[in-house]
Amino acid sequence: MPDRCRHKIRHKVFVKDPILKAMDSISNILAVLPDKAINTTGKKARHSFVRVIRRLWLSWGRHQGAWEGGFLPETNTLFKKTSLDQTWWQGFASAIICQAMYQTGYLSELNEQRINYAINGYNATLRSRAWGWYVYLFAEDLQERLPKDSKNNALKKAYLRCLSNTQWIEHKRLFFQCKKNDEEAAWEMYHHYVKFVVLGATEIEIRKVIRIQINEGLMTEPMLLKFKFDWRLYCPWFSRPISWKDLPDLEIDTIPYDFLSQGNPGFKYVR
Repeated sequence: MPDRCRHKIRHKVFVKDPILKAMDSISNILAVLPDKAINTTGKKARHSFVRVIRRLWLSWGRHQGAWEGGFLPETNTLFKKTSLDQTWWQGFASAIICQAMYQTGYLSELNEQRINYAINGYNATLRSRAWGWYVYLFAEDLQERLPKDSKNNALKKAYLRCLSNTQWIEHKRLFFQCKKNDEEAAWEMYHHYVKFVVLGATEIEIRKVIRIQINEGLMTEPMLLKFKFDWRLYCPWFSRPISWKDLPDLEIDTIPYDFLSQGNPGFKYVR
C-alpha cells in the first residue's frame, strides 16, 4: 500500500469524532443541579419580576398620572424572554397597587373579587412564560461549567445523545425508582431540559427526547403530571404568587387618587 494511503488511514484513526469529543466535556454539565431549597436562580428570577412591578409603582407616583418610559437593558431582556411586553406588566402593576390599597384599608371602594381574579390571572400567565427567563439566568450561572466551545453544535448533539441513550435512561429510571420521589425526579429532569436549551436545543428537539424517555419508562405519568404534560410549565421556584405583600416597603400614599379615575389604570377595579 502506498505510504500516502497509509497516512490517510492513520489520520482517520486518530481524528476523534467531534461529538465523542464533546461527550467528554458534558459530564460536568450533567452534574449541575441546583439545590431545590436554595435555588438562587429561581429566587433571582422571581425577584426580577417583583422589581419590574416595584419600578412601575414608583414611576406612577413620581410622574403623577403616567407610567415612566424606558427600562434597563436587563428588564427589556426579561420582557423578551417572557414574551410579555411593558403594557402587560403595567396591567399587573395596576392590579397589585389596587390590591395594596384595599388590603391596607387605604381605600375600601374597590372590588376585592375583581382584583384577586385579575392578579390570579396575571400570575398564571407569568408562570406559564417564566421558563424563558429562568433559562436565561441559569445560562449565566452555568457559564463557568461550559467548555470554551460550548456554542459548538457538537456539544448540543452530545447532550442529546446522552439524554436519549437507553443505558443512561435505564440508569436514571432505576435511580428514581429507588428514590421513590417524583418531585426530585421532575426537578432533575427539568434541569436537564433547561441545560439542553442553554446548549442551543429547540423545543422540537426537547419534545423528541421526552418522547423517547416516555417510551423507555423514564418519564412516568406522575412526573408528567408534575410538568402538566409540558416541561416549561414546571416552576416550583414560582409557587408563591406575586402580590402586594412582596412590596411591604412601598407607601400607598405615593399613588395619586386619580389613579382610580376614569381613563386611568385603576378605574376597572373601582366598585
